[in-house]
Amino acid sequence: MASSTIRPSSASSLFRLCNTTNTCAASLVSLNPSSRRFPYLASAVPQSHFFGLRTSSKIWRGESRSITAGNMAQSSTAASLLEWVKKDKRRMLHVVYRVGDLDRTIKFYTECLGMKLLRKRDIPEERYANAFLGYGPEDSHFVIELTYNYGVDSYDIGTGFGHFGIAVEDVAKTVELIKAKGGKVTREPGPVKGGSTVIAFIEDPDGYKFELLERGPTPEPLCQVMLRVGDLDRSINFYEKAFGMELLRKRDNPEYKYTIAMMGYGPEDKNAVLELTYNYGVTEYDKGNAYAQIAIGTDDVYKTAEAVKLFGGKVTREPGPLPGISTKITACLDPDGWKTVFVDNIDFLKELDDPITVATLKIESALKMTEEKENKTGIMERKQKRKQNDRNKKNPENQNNHNQDQDQKNAVKEDKEKKSEGKTTKQEVTSEDNNKKKHKIVFPFGNYRNYYGYRINEVDGDPRLKVFERDWFQGKDCLDIGCNSGILTIQIARKFHCKSILGIDIDSDRVSDAYWHLRKFARTENVEKNSTKVTRLDVKNKVNGAKHSASASSVETKEDSSSSSKGDLLDVVSFRQENFVQSQRPLEKQYDTILCLSVTKWIHLNWGDDGLITLFSKIWRLLHPGGILVLEPQPWQSYEKNRRVSETTAMNYRTIMFRPESFREILLDKIGFRRAEDITDGLSGSKAGFDRPIFVYHK
Repeated sequence: MASSTIRPSSASSLFRLCNTTNTCAASLVSLNPSSRRFPYLASAVPQSHFFGLRTSSKIWRGESRSITAGNMAQSSTAASLLEWVKKDKRRMLHVVYRVGDLDRTIKFYTECLGMKLLRKRDIPEERYANAFLGYGPEDSHFVIELTYNYGVDSYDIGTGFGHFGIAVEDVAKTVELIKAKGGKVTREPGPVKGGSTVIAFIEDPDGYKFELLERGPTPEPLCQVMLRVGDLDRSINFYEKAFGMELLRKRDNPEYKYTIAMMGYGPEDKNAVLELTYNYGVTEYDKGNAYAQIAIGTDDVYKTAEAVKLFGGKVTREPGPLPGISTKITACLDPDGWKTVFVDNIDFLKELDDPITVATLKIESALKMTEEKENKTGIMERKQKRKQNDRNKKNPENQNNHNQDQDQKNAVKEDKEKKSEGKTTKQEVTSEDNNKKKHKIVFPFGNYRNYYGYRINEVDGDPRLKVFERDWFQGKDCLDIGCNSGILTIQIARKFHCKSILGIDIDSDRVSDAYWHLRKFARTENVEKNSTKVTRLDVKNKVNGAKHSASASSVETKEDSSSSSKGDLLDVVSFRQENFVQSQRPLEKQYDTILCLSVTKWIHLNWGDDGLITLFSKIWRLLHPGGILVLEPQPWQSYEKNRRVSETTAMNYRTIMFRPESFREILLDKIGFRRAEDITDGLSGSKAGFDRPIFVYHK
């Protein structure tokens, strides 16, 4: 019947369940020739046992040496498999279950539980549809796969399935939202029985229970699947040995007559886990036909099936590729009959309906390398500081000497950096024309003077200022990456009254220009302030009457107070020479707003896809929660125009995989920004170049 059919998923478990698991298993054994071969278990169990043949007593009694050898081989096989299972790269991929109204469930999960609809597809010729939802991309998060079979509007959840767990920062607030949306709350917020963690229970439209657990920010909000088992110790032993899971914790609650065990592939606060529950005296449960299975990634489905068989599980689908798509899977049952599908890790990534999944491992590698590099830098600097402090305590005179040495080192380093930047940020190109040499300076990082300003007639006419919102900057700490000559950085500080704004640029000459502009604007601002004060005093002296005088005085006091509260421009704005992508400078502070305007192309051309991901991931870490990234990416056509400014850019241009049109997807699905908006509908500048969109990404 349709109600008991699992529909295929392109991400992993692309196969059908039979009406009953036992029937399916029997049909597989009888029809699949490979199920009659047991190469992996030949040394573990006498092969004749699998075919129902009686073992000759003569063999067992008369060939004691063979028995000993067999036992040794069995022990060796078990030990090696157990070791391999522990080292296998495994992760819980998704949980699959059936619902009666797909759109209704999607609406509930997105509006009440804050999930994202990752993808959805309808297969009318096979009369089913499915949808994937979760809190992040499938290649790095545990997600939900919902299956809807045409014409089936309800299922039996049974008594064996328990609940799903979701970590939230405020359980009470989430419960109120769910109530407002018409959701069903089955347990009001309060401490868990026998503990202090605040929890609540709710039900989705199909009756599936969700436990809300109050926790801090976590990379894996969809954090639990709870299943009931008849023998907890047996289940723990199986999941440890056959599945390679760790027993994270075990808790007995004799007062309420149940025991739980948390099993998983890492700490509970960072990974999805399996919660096994044993109720005293209950050994069997009705599994119903609603809940289906969990999918787990593995590097080798063949060895996985071997381990499952060896450690007491039942393989219901022998390992191998699925017809037509070559995704390798194996399916099995645990001692209680709960189903799990193991999917080949590489095949899983290939099967995702994601245009940039081919490079997912590259992204993850770049993110990890960046983080490790920053961590190592921070650790080294802390160690050096501790050593120096210890030396200073022993000999105070060392402090003065150390400071002098450090000043000298910094001066030498700064001098070297300036010389180096002078060589690397500008290049002379020589061409022969009528036997005369012409020298043209090119800027491989887009660091020519007034990169912003040359496109528009006047600085105040920059159209981008018109679409920026005051709330993004006023009273906020801001960072402008690739500030060039600093003109726009200063204009933002003046117009929106930032608490602080730091502009960084790869070229020390541009940073010098920026400070020149800052001093110029500061002088102009001081002149304007003094002029305003004189004008106000003149007006005040000419006004007759104490009432008017008092009024003028109050206006002056109010305006002076307002002006001083906005801060002096020289105190608010600063600049620094820095290669943001390659810098190993420790993260000193976090920002409320980060600007990255007309910069991505130059970083992309000079450091390739890895450099781009490093840029995005560092921005993410530098932002406060709730902070924003204002991004103006250059279009792909402009890459082509500038690809030959250096050998490096020419080489990287040929290998770039991430086009600007995919940045949105990378930032939302891979880096982790919450949402994005295009703020430049129809915006254009006075010259070509500012017709490109500007996006705001919210952390």
